[in-house]
Amino acid sequence: MRPTPTGSFAVANLAGFSTTIVDNRENFANRERFPEAAEIYAEEYEEVFAKLPVNETSYLIVVTRGHRDDMRVLRWAVSTNARYIAMIGSKRKVINVIKELEKEGIARESFARVFAPMGLEIGGGRISRAPPQIERIIYPGASLPRLAGRRVDGGRGAEGSSR
Repeated sequence: MRPTPTGSFAVANLAGFSTTIVDNRENFANRERFPEAAEIYAEEYEEVFAKLPVNETSYLIVVTRGHRDDMRVLRWAVSTNARYIAMIGSKRKVINVIKELEKEGIARESFARVFAPMGLEIGGGRISRAPPQIERIIYPGASLPRLAGRRVDGGRGAEGSSR
C-alpha cells in the first residue's frame, strides 16, 4: 500500500495547516479528493506558482508523481522565501533531483532550507513504513522544523536556529 495524498493532507488539516493542492491532473486535484483544501489547482505547475502567496510563514511539501515533476516544483520552491520546504522520496531520489538542479545552475546553498527526505529521525533512523506512520512522522516534522528533520546540506534543524 502506498501513501495517498488525500490521507497526508487530511493530517495536515487536522494539524491546523491551511492546505493548497496543486497537481497538473484534474482527476487528482479536485474537491472530491480534497474537500477541506483551502485551494485546489489542476493546472501545470509553472502556471500555478505565480498564483501562490508564498511568504516566510509558508510550508511547502513536494509530493509529486515522479523525479521530473519533483524537479519542476523544487526548482520553484527554493526560489521562494518559504519557512519550510520538504520533499518526500528516498535519499537516492533526493540526491538525483538536486544534482540535476545544480547542473541547471541552481547553487547548492539554495537547498540548505530543504528537508529531504522529509520526516522525523527517530532513534537514529528515518521511519517510513505504512501510510499512517508516514503521516504521523511528516506532519510533526513540518510543524517543528527547528526541532526535527535533516536538511539536504546535512545540517539539522535546531531550537533557536533561524530555520
